[in-house]
Amino acid sequence: FYMIDVFRVVGGMDHAKFMHSHFGRITTNGLALVPTTSYGAGMQMRRVAVDAAPKPGWWVDWDIEDRYKLLPHEADVHLRYTDLTAEAQAYTAEGWVAAGGYDTNEEAWIPRVITRRTGASAPLASTFVAVVEPYTDSPNIAGVRRLSVAGADGTPYGDTGVAVELDLADGSAHLVLAADVENAVESTPSFPDDRAMVQADWGVRTDAEFCLICRFPDGTPERLVFCNGSFIEFGGVKVVAGASASELAEIAFEDGVPRVVGGAPDQVLRFYRDGTEILVRNAH
Repeated sequence: FYMIDVFRVVGGMDHAKFMHSHFGRITTNGLALVPTTSYGAGMQMRRVAVDAAPKPGWWVDWDIEDRYKLLPHEADVHLRYTDLTAEAQAYTAEGWVAAGGYDTNEEAWIPRVITRRTGASAPLASTFVAVVEPYTDSPNIAGVRRLSVAGADGTPYGDTGVAVELDLADGSAHLVLAADVENAVESTPSFPDDRAMVQADWGVRTDAEFCLICRFPDGTPERLVFCNGSFIEFGGVKVVAGASASELAEIAFEDGVPRVVGGAPDQVLRFYRDGTEILVRNAH
């Protein structure tokens, strides 16, 4: 299990995203943190440290403290937060929390992470991108990186176009594509105009707004999910929706044979392998 967090914001000159988990201790990777003064803005935080220019892909790992004794004995529970935001500062701190209910004045300080972007003039446009993975013992995600995504003619989208690659511990890999369907900054190319996303490293083409592509360790398709689109191409397979765009379609591959496992039961999907139409099994 993991979560992809994509948050786009336009306006002002200072954008900060705050992230915290549970009670516990944190370790960091990819950060050169130095102590700094209080974050300001009336924040109830202490022990603030900052890396002014980290390389995207840094992470923070929470070693969860079972303060309320809810877990099995000696359970080794963690939460890893990997940040892929471009041109951002990274902060760690301790944030104040009310640790009890309404009938106690118990308080505590818990680890907090801040991803911050600032600009010299308004409006500032930011796309915060992160991966959040809870796990026990050891992570199931072996590596995370952000890839470029382009329009129909191969011209890359700006920072608002998102492609995230996840290498899993078992050798398989996932790719998540999230188009900027609003294009509030009016950049070119524009997804609302082109209705196309191309990811060259994986050989993916689609007009969908959101996609999840999973491949087996040998590189062959394992699962395709696309939302609000009419087609997706990957690994020599092309899936085409019916007369209109599909709100959600999910296709799993068993021994190379595609099978529809999610979406509207009455949707019509056609499948092509290397240009030749093939028959599928429908789970519905």
